[in-house]
Amino acid sequence: MTALIECLDGLDRLVQKARRKTIRPEEFAAGVHKAMQKVQTLLVNPPIAFLNAYSILTETILEYERNPDLAGVGRIGNALVGYRRVVREEGRSV
Repeated sequence: MTALIECLDGLDRLVQKARRKTIRPEEFAAGVHKAMQKVQTLLVNPPIAFLNAYSILTETILEYERNPDLAGVGRIGNALVGYRRVVREEGRSV
Protein backbone atom coordinates (compact mmCIF):
# COMPACT_ATOMS: atom_id res chain seq x y z
CA MET A 1 0.00 0.00 0.00
CA THR A 2 2.91 2.36 0.70
CA ALA A 3 4.17 2.02 -2.88
CA LEU A 4 0.70 2.90 -4.17
CA ILE A 5 0.55 6.02 -2.00
CA GLU A 6 4.03 7.01 -3.24
CA CYS A 7 2.86 6.70 -6.86
CA LEU A 8 -0.16 8.86 -6.12
CA ASP A 9 2.06 11.42 -4.39
CA GLY A 10 4.21 11.49 -7.53
CA LEU A 11 1.12 12.11 -9.62
CA ASP A 12 0.14 14.96 -7.30
CA ARG A 13 3.58 16.51 -7.81
CA LEU A 14 3.22 16.23 -11.58
CA VAL A 15 -0.17 17.95 -11.45
CA GLN A 16 1.30 20.78 -9.36
CA LYS A 17 4.15 21.23 -11.87
CA ALA A 18 1.66 21.32 -14.73
CA ARG A 19 -0.49 23.88 -12.93
CA ARG A 20 2.58 26.08 -12.41
CA LYS A 21 3.56 25.45 -16.04
CA THR A 22 7.02 24.22 -15.01
CA ILE A 23 6.67 21.07 -17.13
CA ARG A 24 5.86 20.74 -20.82
CA PRO A 25 2.51 19.08 -21.70
CA GLU A 26 4.19 16.09 -23.37
CA GLU A 27 6.45 15.55 -20.33
CA PHE A 28 3.42 15.79 -18.07
CA ALA A 29 1.46 13.24 -20.12
CA ALA A 30 4.43 10.87 -20.28
CA GLY A 31 5.02 11.16 -16.53
CA VAL A 32 1.38 10.53 -15.74
CA HIS A 33 1.31 7.46 -18.00
CA LYS A 34 4.46 6.09 -16.38
CA ALA A 35 3.03 6.58 -12.90
CA MET A 36 -0.30 5.00 -13.88
CA GLN A 37 1.48 1.97 -15.32
CA LYS A 38 3.27 1.60 -12.00
CA VAL A 39 -0.05 1.87 -10.14
CA GLN A 40 -1.53 -0.81 -12.39
CA THR A 41 1.30 -3.23 -11.61
CA LEU A 42 0.81 -2.67 -7.88
CA LEU A 43 -2.87 -3.63 -7.94
CA VAL A 44 -3.46 -7.36 -8.06
CA ASN A 45 -7.15 -8.30 -8.09
CA PRO A 46 -8.30 -4.82 -7.11
CA PRO A 47 -11.85 -4.16 -5.90
CA ILE A 48 -14.27 -2.82 -8.53
CA ALA A 49 -14.09 0.66 -6.98
CA PHE A 50 -10.39 0.81 -7.86
CA LEU A 51 -11.10 -0.23 -11.43
CA ASN A 52 -13.81 2.39 -11.83
CA ALA A 53 -11.65 5.17 -10.40
CA TYR A 54 -8.67 4.03 -12.48
CA SER A 55 -10.81 4.07 -15.61
CA ILE A 56 -12.01 7.62 -14.92
CA LEU A 57 -8.47 8.82 -14.29
CA THR A 58 -7.16 7.09 -17.42
CA GLU A 59 -9.91 8.59 -19.61
CA THR A 60 -9.18 12.04 -18.18
CA ILE A 61 -5.51 11.63 -19.06
CA LEU A 62 -6.40 10.62 -22.62
CA GLU A 63 -8.65 13.69 -22.95
CA TYR A 64 -5.75 15.87 -21.80
CA GLU A 65 -3.48 14.35 -24.43
CA ARG A 66 -5.97 15.27 -27.15
CA ASN A 67 -6.22 18.84 -25.83
CA PRO A 68 -3.38 19.73 -23.41
CA ASP A 69 -4.58 22.78 -21.53
CA LEU A 70 -4.73 23.98 -17.95
CA ALA A 71 -8.37 22.93 -17.62
CA GLY A 72 -7.31 19.37 -18.51
CA VAL A 73 -4.68 19.48 -15.78
CA GLY A 74 -7.43 20.48 -13.35
CA ARG A 75 -9.63 17.59 -14.47
CA ILE A 76 -6.73 15.18 -13.94
CA GLY A 77 -6.20 16.67 -10.48
CA ASN A 78 -9.88 16.17 -9.65
CA ALA A 79 -9.84 12.59 -10.95
CA LEU A 80 -6.73 11.96 -8.88
CA VAL A 81 -8.52 13.20 -5.76
CA GLY A 82 -11.33 10.75 -6.49
CA TYR A 83 -8.86 7.92 -7.02
CA ARG A 84 -7.05 8.77 -3.79
CA ARG A 85 -10.40 8.69 -1.96
CA VAL A 86 -11.00 5.16 -3.26
CA VAL A 87 -7.53 4.15 -2.12
CA ARG A 88 -8.30 5.40 1.39
CA GLU A 89 -11.73 3.75 1.52
CA GLU A 90 -11.01 0.48 -0.27
CA GLY A 91 -7.26 0.16 0.16
CA ARG A 92 -7.44 -2.01 3.21
CA SER A 93 -8.71 -4.92 1.10
CA VAL A 94 -5.91 -4.72 -1.50
